[in-house]
Amino acid sequence: FSLILIMAFSSTVGYALSKFRFKINKKLYSFLTLGIMIPVQITLIPLFIFYSRMGILNTTFSLVLPQVGFAIPLSVMLFVNFYQFVPNELIEAATIDGCSPYGIFFKIMMPMAQNTFITIASMYSILIWNDFIFANTFISKSAAKTVAMGLKDYVGAFGNVDWGLTFAAIAVSILPPMIVYFALNKHVTAGMAAGATKG
Repeated sequence: FSLILIMAFSSTVGYALSKFRFKINKKLYSFLTLGIMIPVQITLIPLFIFYSRMGILNTTFSLVLPQVGFAIPLSVMLFVNFYQFVPNELIEAATIDGCSPYGIFFKIMMPMAQNTFITIASMYSILIWNDFIFANTFISKSAAKTVAMGLKDYVGAFGNVDWGLTFAAIAVSILPPMIVYFALNKHVTAGMAAGATKG
């Protein structure tokens, strides 16, 4: 769910910032990209207090909000870098042919940004899958624990570890990220290279 929100928000905001001329575009872009420099650790206590008062600790939302929030700045930057180098003449031609703004985005821009979508999806799917710091802070109930939190439970109260069982669990936990990486490696490389050369 976090990944869907990241993709939907960053792709639309990136498109708006790069192709629509508003007075606040540069300021908004600068504000969003400032988020890259904010350490995750300094937000944990304020978020914990906020969640506690709102009664949403041990819920999916308590993980979704920070995961999406910290992913947005870099994701928006990658989309802006891509969309800025799509010729405006392409949009003008589509408009003349009767394509609506929504049609331009969904039928033209999204397919063209395929590598960027795949890059962001693969990168953050792995980060979300391996998330420990947010889960360890906001989740205490077993039913809501992430994979990384589950692995921590293999360590006993006095540091006793069943290494055979622990390594088996670790091996199983890294399979999904490995599959994602090897399946999308070419697209990720192409997306990052496009962002680097165009940015």
